[in-house]
Amino acid sequence: MKNTLLILAVFLLPILSYSQSDDFQGTIKYEFSYEGEGADYMAMIGFSDCHYYFGDKKFRLSLNGGMGSFLNDFIVDIATDKTVMIDDDNQIVYTIEDDPADEVESTAEVVVETTKVKEKIMGYKCLKYIVTETTDSSETVTEYWTTTKINVNTAADIGFVSALSIQGVAGFPLRIVTTSYGLTMTQEATFISDDPPSKYKFEIPSTYAAKDFSESPLMQLVNEEEEE
Repeated sequence: MKNTLLILAVFLLPILSYSQSDDFQGTIKYEFSYEGEGADYMAMIGFSDCHYYFGDKKFRLSLNGGMGSFLNDFIVDIATDKTVMIDDDNQIVYTIEDDPADEVESTAEVVVETTKVKEKIMGYKCLKYIVTETTDSSETVTEYWTTTKINVNTAADIGFVSALSIQGVAGFPLRIVTTSYGLTMTQEATFISDDPPSKYKFEIPSTYAAKDFSESPLMQLVNEEEEE
């Protein structure tokens, strides 16, 4: 269950804004890798990669591999503060009213270290931050490698996409390395395009059946694991 919650936390990718550049519209692909305790298992059930499609005040997240089959795609409308999970195969749209991050809410003590380490990722100069979150029972250490040359227009109060945003970490992350319970999970950008996606990428067909997120296969899986 601990590793499952770690994986679920990944799709709450911290979308961090930086106000000194134009809003980015385009596509960013991230690939995932795993090391340490349970790495082989997580490589099977975890995400292999994901795509973020950023439009004008909207974006779409598509997850692949492992648990991606339970998640489908997410569409966030920043202007209306609305998030849905869309299942195109079955023509269902799941409305997310409550913040899924509440399921893994903790009272962790958070320490942010700004390093002087820099590295180019996909041609962007990135600065390394180390964020340590400590609770009575665990410690999670996350490296954020961020660039200030990509600005994503997301509202800070959209909990679903900013649940892991850490005060004191500036810029947009192109690499995130999280270590918890002996497992290290790396999420790194491997493709960046500034070609704006089609507006149809963010539309929700009116013919789709509307359901609550609690009825989704993902939440059914989480509930089953909690009962074990």
